[in-house]
Amino acid sequence: MAFYVLETAQKWGDAGTLLIRGSGFHETRDSPLLLQRTGPFVPSLSVNLGRLVVAPRSLEEFKTRWGDLLVEKPLVLQKVARSKWDGTLREGEVIAWEDEPESIIFDGPHSEKTAALIGKLTAFEPVNAIRILSRKMDDTKDPPIMSYRGDAPKASLGELIYPGGFGIYCDDSFKDWICDNPSYNLWFEFHPMIRLGAE
Repeated sequence: MAFYVLETAQKWGDAGTLLIRGSGFHETRDSPLLLQRTGPFVPSLSVNLGRLVVAPRSLEEFKTRWGDLLVEKPLVLQKVARSKWDGTLREGEVIAWEDEPESIIFDGPHSEKTAALIGKLTAFEPVNAIRILSRKMDDTKDPPIMSYRGDAPKASLGELIYPGGFGIYCDDSFKDWICDNPSYNLWFEFHPMIRLGAE
């Protein structure tokens, strides 16, 4: 069975990545995800530091399909900066505005009105987790391939615990569900995982 690292789509450059997922921080697996981002447009689903962040419009559908593999985790929407971005990103376009998203998010004022338009974002963490002892990305491949030493995947959807970080892995069932859904497929990339030393 094939497994993949679930990543934010990189094809629009760093600015596009920040527009999709915002800027997140948490100290430990049990700490709230502290999120700063633009609004009012928010992707239906994004990934941030080992958490899946779901917009209100997609919450029921997502929980119905994948809720058995996930546990809800606290999320604090620390800051929302109003942005003109409406979710439109053309294939191959590298976002390069006069006001970069970094400046909009970190330097712009918080907008309570825009936060209210977003509504309650919900963060989920996979119930299953595997530890990655070491990893190496082969960026010469398209998509990049992650070779790693560590635990074997245990479920269709799980958390990756790296030295100093977190991520999400999935199998073909989750990948296909994302790729077949136009509400989600624009925002993600899937990097194949190869476990070194596996028999």
